[in-house]
Amino acid sequence: MSKNVQDNKPTRGKEAEAWMKDEIAAQEVRYKAIVDEIDGIEDERARRTSAL
Repeated sequence: MSKNVQDNKPTRGKEAEAWMKDEIAAQEVRYKAIVDEIDGIEDERARRTSAL
């Protein structure tokens, strides 16, 4: 079986791992805020679409 380029991943340093962890946490916070906002206007969206 042949090896693919993605099979040879370089190791990440501790600084890069910490940065990734912080970025993922920040993205999860942003995603939750977006989902909460969308869920908060769902009644209004349903009312507007039912009027069409």
